[in-house]
Amino acid sequence: MEYDSHKVLQVLYHPSCESVMTSLEEGDSRSELNPMEELSVASGLQEQILKQEIISMTSPSSSIGSGDSDTIGSVSDGGHMLLSDLQVIPDSTPDFMGERSVPGAVEDNDKPSNPRLCAVCEDLASGYHYGIASCEACKAFFKRTVQGNLKYLCHAKNRCEVTKKRRKACPGCRFKKCMDMGMMLDGVRPDRVRGGRQKYRRRPEETDFAPSSSARRAKYRRALELMKLLLKIEPPVSDMSPLDPSLRDRDMEFRTMKIITDLGDKALVNVVHWAKQVPGVTELSLNDQMILLQEGWMEILLWQVLFRSLSLTNPDRIFFTNGLSMDTEQAERTGLGPLFNRGLHIVKKMREVGIDKEEYTLLKAVVLTNVEASRIEEANNLRHLQNNLYDALYHHIFKDYPGDSRRMCRLLTVLPLLRQLAIESVEHVSRYSEERSVPIQQLFKEMLQCTTHSQATSSLSQNLSQD
Repeated sequence: MEYDSHKVLQVLYHPSCESVMTSLEEGDSRSELNPMEELSVASGLQEQILKQEIISMTSPSSSIGSGDSDTIGSVSDGGHMLLSDLQVIPDSTPDFMGERSVPGAVEDNDKPSNPRLCAVCEDLASGYHYGIASCEACKAFFKRTVQGNLKYLCHAKNRCEVTKKRRKACPGCRFKKCMDMGMMLDGVRPDRVRGGRQKYRRRPEETDFAPSSSARRAKYRRALELMKLLLKIEPPVSDMSPLDPSLRDRDMEFRTMKIITDLGDKALVNVVHWAKQVPGVTELSLNDQMILLQEGWMEILLWQVLFRSLSLTNPDRIFFTNGLSMDTEQAERTGLGPLFNRGLHIVKKMREVGIDKEEYTLLKAVVLTNVEASRIEEANNLRHLQNNLYDALYHHIFKDYPGDSRRMCRLLTVLPLLRQLAIESVEHVSRYSEERSVPIQQLFKEMLQCTTHSQATSSLSQNLSQD
């Protein structure tokens, strides 16, 4: 729906959300290491190794063709790198897909071996399987799981330790770690024929020191942190205010519209505060932020109501807030029948998909940013924000629903239905409130009408000055 003014939310302030930084620990000290710096560390160590080999070759005691002289390190016990906690070990070489090797002590030209370890269980790796270095056991486990479309359930909150000795204890956590470390689903043959070569082949440039694997892990960490932050900033449910005694003599349709608009006004204040905390929103210009909220405020309010309705055991009811829900018969009596039925249809589709809390929060942020880039002054920043949200949604589905290849599509097809419902809801509330002279709270009224600049800033300044 088009609005007459883009000045509704002019008093949005600019402080940015706290950026989520990845901590890199070295003992008790903390430092930050980007992929290029990590590559520099590896290159420095390669240079050191080359110097040692030259000295060894020129030494009288050097032995040409010795099998032990090519490696100088071994993987330490604490060298395993998790996606959520990248540890930087002094003078260490980043190994493939998350493993790190630590140079050992060199005595009398005897250099310990530096075996490659499985990125999943830390057993000796047999090669590069499905995108990462892994042992034969984890390779076969991943293949069986994907080909059989097997589903596992962890009974310990998905926190089981996956090691060589305990890798069979919890297949759920083992498969999750396979995904976390970068195993590729599309690398597994769909049939059960033994032998053959995998679809996924390692690119020639993807060496142990190439930045591609580090960049992939960094992208995953950003997606995970974004999802965690959106869950953290989720606004509370607005409580229903006591019924105004003056409304007791009015008909049910009038009272219902008054109650719903009052709830909408309270929820709208929370939506404005929530939007300012979504990473990347405050990096847009003030005018762009206003456009996002003008376009998406009703969709966001409805999305919250519809998701709350999933908790009801009765599939024919919609849950507005604590103490206020409505069924089909009540909706018909209050003039909300067509809108109500559209809402139930969306709830039904959400139930069919089985949408979870993480997907709900990510899609709500997608709704906020679902604006034509041509209308935005800083279109590149908007695209960057949208890409981050889609990446986070993709990684969540890829990790938690690996066998559901159509899940992303099924989730996104709900959004056009939500937008159509929002357009019709704005038209209905605007028309009815004007015809029946329903008193509406100032902020909600301004978002409906968007008439003058003074109206757009008067009530919002009062609400946002509390931040």
